[in-house]
Formats: sequence, structure tokens, C-alpha cells
Amino acid sequence: MKKKKDRLKTLDTVTRILSRFGIRIVIYGALAVLFYVGITEAYAFGYSVFTSDPVSVEPGTDITVTIEDEMDSSQIAALLKEKGVIRDEQVFTVQELLYTSKKYRIRPGTYVLNTSWSATEIIAFMAKEPETTEETTALAGAASQSSKAAESTKNTEAQD
Repeated sequence: MKKKKDRLKTLDTVTRILSRFGIRIVIYGALAVLFYVGITEAYAFGYSVFTSDPVSVEPGTDITVTIEDEMDSSQIAALLKEKGVIRDEQVFTVQELLYTSKKYRIRPGTYVLNTSWSATEIIAFMAKEPETTEETTALAGAASQSSKAAESTKNTEAQD
């Protein structure tokens, strides 16, 4: 009888040790999978930030986009995604933060963008200083027209 109790006690001890070990293996395995998925996703996101592929191959399609004065980078990214000029809004927002500064921001205006341009080319195009007086006048005119239209809409809404 004593041998049977000793065997049961030993078996119980071994079972406890194995179950604790098994639970640890399951937990470590789950953590390893989560770690792997996290690293893979982070790498893919980082890779897409620094190697932005265009939406289509050359010659692409020209698309007209109007950037308003009060738009921030996430709104610009949403607009460009909606128009089909970029693939990913989050990637574009991060690129805009990386590739621009306070002096070198995306300027309001109407742009003709091509779907064969990468996001970095789009950012550079929309953030460059106008080279001629005509470009400056065109950009200023587009910005003032959009602000006049916004004021007109506000005035109409206020009258209603």
C-alpha cells in the first residue's frame, strides 16, 4: 500500500512539473509568434516608407488634386489615396514627416500628379518653391480662389 502511495505521489509530482513546463512552452511559443509577426509587419512598413513604389507604371495617369490651406498631412494623404495617386495613407504621412521640414512643406494649390510618380516624388513636387513669377501667381491665385470659395460657402450657410 505504501509503495502505491509513493508511486502516486511521484506521478503527481512529475505531472505537475510537466504541466508547468507545457504551459511555459505554450506561452513562450505564443510570444515568439507575436514577436515574429510584429517584426515582420514593422519591417514591411519601414521598407515601404523608404522604397515607395508608384501606383502604376509609366506613363501613368494624370490626376488633378487640390490641396487646401488648412489641410494637414493626414488629410492630404487621405485625399491622394482617394484619388488613386498613392497606395497607403500611413506610409505617405510618415514620408511627409521625414522628407519635409517647416520651410519645405506641401504647399496649398492645384496640382496635376501622375500615378507613375513615387510618393517621394509627389512630396517633392508639391513642396518645391515656385521657380517663376507665373508659378507663384498661379499658386497664389489657386489658394485665394479656394479661400474665397470657402468664405462664400460660410456666408451662404450663415444667411440660411
